[in-house]
Amino acid sequence: MFDKELSQIVGDAFEVRSDSDYDDNVIISRSDVEEQVQNAETFNKIVKAYLEKRYENTGEK
Repeated sequence: MFDKELSQIVGDAFEVRSDSDYDDNVIISRSDVEEQVQNAETFNKIVKAYLEKRYENTGEK
């Protein structure tokens, strides 16, 4: 259904979140944050396009 890229984005985000939740000494760099934001925007764009296409003829939102 979706490209492997989305799986990688979700996996990476989960890893960063887990590290920051459970390790008090984690410091996330600005570039890592910017990468996560870019990945989230990519994820959102792809999933939104999929949902719009899937529901364009049903009248559902």
